Amino acid sequence: RVHAASDGCCELLSEALNVLAYPAFQSVHASLLSSMLTMARQKELLTRRDVQRLLRSRLPPVTETHNKVCKTYHGVWITFFRESWMAGAPLETAAEIRATMKLSDKSPLAKDDVAKLGVN
Repeated sequence: RVHAASDGCCELLSEALNVLAYPAFQSVHASLLSSMLTMARQKELLTRRDVQRLLRSRLPPVTETHNKVCKTYHGVWITFFRESWMAGAPLETAAEIRATMKLSDKSPLAKDDVAKLGVN
């Protein structure tokens, strides 16, 4: 339904994100978001700037506790970047990705993450 509505897609996507944020989905929230991002119908939407802005503002952040990166939403962001790039969305700068993913010399991307992102 989100795909079919070109004018109201951000509103519908926002409502879907609201539903996924209900406490009942807390234990599977990250996997639901990742699944949503990889749906075939999302590909076209991921190239749109308004959809990109909405997702960037609504996807839960990668957080740090005691100088360690919490991996709960790390995979969601890896999926977001990969699916966006595969759909043809403009690439973010390395600095934006480092900031979003909380990457540093002490906490770089793992080899698995690099493989998931793909080569580019």
